Amino acid sequence: MFYPSELTLDSVFVREITVTYLAKENHYLSKLFFDVVKEGNVPLIDRHFLFMQLKGMLITPYILHTELKAQVIGTYSNEEFAIKYVQTIHQWLDSIVDKKVINPV
Repeated sequence: MFYPSELTLDSVFVREITVTYLAKENHYLSKLFFDVVKEGNVPLIDRHFLFMQLKGMLITPYILHTELKAQVIGTYSNEEFAIKYVQTIHQWLDSIVDKKVINPV
């Protein structure tokens, strides 16, 4: 049986779970992203850069705690931040699918 408290320990078991989880997450995200952003619309190299941007946006609130705390005060503010953050990511994705963002140099 796996218990969340075990995640605080540095062990081979925890590393295996983490690597497995990250690989699964990357597989699903990349499949979804590359299915939506087709090669005909966007060159392959641009699609890979855009995918890196998406992953960066998804993990930013978790890795930039200080910046997040500066934007959020209390539970209500947390909810508002999350709503606005999700809206921003939706707008970014919509702009890619609509080819508004991509301007080859």
